[in-house]
Amino acid sequence: MSGFLRIDPIVHRAALAGRALDTLAKVGLPGVAVRIVDGPPAWKTKFRGREVATTNADGWYRFLDLPAGTYRVEAAAPSSRYATAPKTIAVTATAASALDLELAPTALTGVITANGKPLAMARIRLVDSGEVAYTGATGGYTLSPLEPGTNRTIELSAQRHVTATVQVTLPRGVTTTRSAALAPV
Repeated sequence: MSGFLRIDPIVHRAALAGRALDTLAKVGLPGVAVRIVDGPPAWKTKFRGREVATTNADGWYRFLDLPAGTYRVEAAAPSSRYATAPKTIAVTATAASALDLELAPTALTGVITANGKPLAMARIRLVDSGEVAYTGATGGYTLSPLEPGTNRTIELSAQRHVTATVQVTLPRGVTTTRSAALAPV
């Protein structure tokens, strides 16, 4: 054919794709920075500068045209409410590799009782932030994700029961269990 340039077909190298997930809720996390921390020599010399992908609204990310080899990847949420999630994966030259990264939220969970029985509809509130959860029929509750911190005050209340406060430390990326019993009025 005259007048046309020959175009080579596009051949992608290996790909790496997956989701960043909340370990408790099992939902995709948007806005998470997924970073390639280390990779094979070919990546280090030719692909530096393309080592970060941000997850979409459903928590999906991808890296295209990677050289084959072993990669260390780390996911970090835009807030301190989640721990980082590091993983290592071997990427082959002929296929896409899937890698889901589970980020552990800072969470508070427990059971509220009264007279030795589960207390439904008790309110659990973090005083400094105002975040609230209510217990279910089993007296159980979960507040997640939360800002980590020390000496956080939890207020426990329910109708016809004495309101109580409890101090708690919430380490980043850890589920802290705090159960309590409320006394009737």
